[in-house]
Amino acid sequence: IAVAFNSAVIVAWLFVLDLETFVFVYQFAVAIVATVAFFGVAIPLLAIDNTRLRESVMVDRLTGAASREFLERQVLLELQRAERSGAPLCLLVIDLDHFKAINDELGHAPGDQVLSEVNAVVRRVLRSGDVLARFGGDEFVALLTGTGPALGEDVAERVRSAIAGVRVSDGRPISASIGLTAYRAGDDFDRLF
Repeated sequence: IAVAFNSAVIVAWLFVLDLETFVFVYQFAVAIVATVAFFGVAIPLLAIDNTRLRESVMVDRLTGAASREFLERQVLLELQRAERSGAPLCLLVIDLDHFKAINDELGHAPGDQVLSEVNAVVRRVLRSGDVLARFGGDEFVALLTGTGPALGEDVAERVRSAIAGVRVSDGRPISASIGLTAYRAGDDFDRLF
């Protein structure tokens, strides 16, 4: 809009002041150089902002776990892969026991710390290709690719044990209830969950 407005003003002054046409060309050249310089600065900044926005949608800010949106997208891809290849796939739903009491008695800062620590210890148990997401509140979901029910049970027990090592700021231990399901042909995310 600014370039169009300036161009219209230049054309008007060209006729009002009876200037030579080379002045008109010079002014347009200046406007084009300014526009290119502006976009040369703006486009990299927009790319950085887009990257930050994409990361904020894919990662839970509090814990650093994957976001629910990312999990749902990844589950769809893995379900398609399992359908095509027949590869096993398991889902763990991890719910921290009595977490509301921590927030009610100690406040949200200690509760937030517990969530971050739980994310860290569970992440160490899982393989790098597995997805750990914060599903909401005190609930995490782990997507275990290439994992059948027997191995899934072993992973669930190791996750439970790792979470039992986390302590609240007042020293009380954390426990978790973990549900495990294995993919069956035709399952979608809701059915799996």
